[in-house]
Amino acid sequence: VLDIGMSGTEEIYFATFHLGVDGGIEVTASHNPMDYNGMKLVREGARPISGDTGLRDVQRLAEAGDFPPVNDAARGSYRQISLRDAYIDHLLAYISVNNLTPLKLVVNSG
Repeated sequence: VLDIGMSGTEEIYFATFHLGVDGGIEVTASHNPMDYNGMKLVREGARPISGDTGLRDVQRLAEAGDFPPVNDAARGSYRQISLRDAYIDHLLAYISVNNLTPLKLVVNSG
């Protein structure tokens, strides 16, 4: 598990592609009561998972509940990483910073 910390939806897509991982999950604030959260699932290559692209497979696996035990040698790891600088560089590659003039901006601060 690579934990990129608090981020916007666009950052989970960037991280999934940039890191070349098999997928990504973003835990989101839900529009339901505060006891609920949402999840956004992303496939390899930063492709969204929908009913037609794997979500039904995830549902079937979860509902079957057949999760074999994992021995310690095969167990994964957890690591916190920061991709913020790489993400900013990625965004800035689309514009010419020299052409920027003072602007009033709305920012998604996570």
